[in-house]
Amino acid sequence: MRQNRVIVAMSGGVDSSVTAKLLKQEGFDVVGVFMKNWSGVISPDGMECSYRQDREDALRVAAQLDIPLQTWDFEQEYRKYVFSYFLSEYKKGRTPNPDIVCNQWMKFRFFVERALKIGDWVATGHYARVTHRGKRTRVFRGKDSEKDQSYFLCRVQEQQLSRVLFPLGTWTKRDVRAFAKRSGIPTFDKPDSQGLCFVGEVPLQDFLSMYIAREPGDVVDADTREIVGTHQGLAFYTIGQRHGVPSHAGLPYYVIQKNLRANTLVVVAGNNHPRLFTHRFLAHQPLWIGPTPRFPFRCMVQVRYRQEPQRAVVSKKSNGLVIETLEPQRAITPAQFVAFYRRDELLGSAVIRSS
Repeated sequence: MRQNRVIVAMSGGVDSSVTAKLLKQEGFDVVGVFMKNWSGVISPDGMECSYRQDREDALRVAAQLDIPLQTWDFEQEYRKYVFSYFLSEYKKGRTPNPDIVCNQWMKFRFFVERALKIGDWVATGHYARVTHRGKRTRVFRGKDSEKDQSYFLCRVQEQQLSRVLFPLGTWTKRDVRAFAKRSGIPTFDKPDSQGLCFVGEVPLQDFLSMYIAREPGDVVDADTREIVGTHQGLAFYTIGQRHGVPSHAGLPYYVIQKNLRANTLVVVAGNNHPRLFTHRFLAHQPLWIGPTPRFPFRCMVQVRYRQEPQRAVVSKKSNGLVIETLEPQRAITPAQFVAFYRRDELLGSAVIRSS
């Protein structure tokens, strides 16, 4: 009888390296796979994607663990399902979250589907917990509240996770690094990636400027209707972002709206301006990990990574969902995702439409 084979997505970082090590210790037949989703130049000054170095790191880890490492090319799928979405949303004046969409399509659709053709299980280094009981697969927050990555899984559905393992779900990042160092894993001190999913660490404006033309326009004070400055293109700003022009009161301006028709950036003075906050916002395209909840329902919501969970009531309307929060929420941003939780369990998500 074949030993349980697990296909581990190995990025060259410490988390996926420790994931592979732990599963090998548990007796799995471990096969590492490096996903090549992007290559080439990522900034106007000619800086290249770091995939070659990341792959080299993954190869060093695989050699140290004595496991095979394959490289699978998903560049075509990445450009179609993640990059095209990313550019399209920015061109429409919205702020997308490519990391969530990357998980939805690349890791937990294309990668999982291919991996299960040669293995019994798939594993990644996500800091989240997953349980498999009977026919149900459920997702929960990771033990390390500072590192919990369940939010990034909010567009992944139950069937995509039915053969997935998250060995780091009960670990803290500190313990992972300490274990990696004790185990002689060569990437034990490699910094966490802070860049775009599979593209690399590059200033977002530099990356966007390679694909979206800068179209300067007016910056307008929402209260006085005065023109108070010039922006460099609406795609390069997001709701809640500080704008460099000071107000008459000496307070910095913050973005509350992007008017595509007039090509104007609308701002307010002060980080605590009332128009930056709302108790109520709309979302659409809900996607549930398991069964659809009965509406209305109470839950905890999260509208960005590492946000403190917020109490809310979610209602269903003909054009989507209405989310009403107990506390006012700052800078609700169209095209971002609102994730729904019941205690620590991730229920699903929806795309924020407006506030």
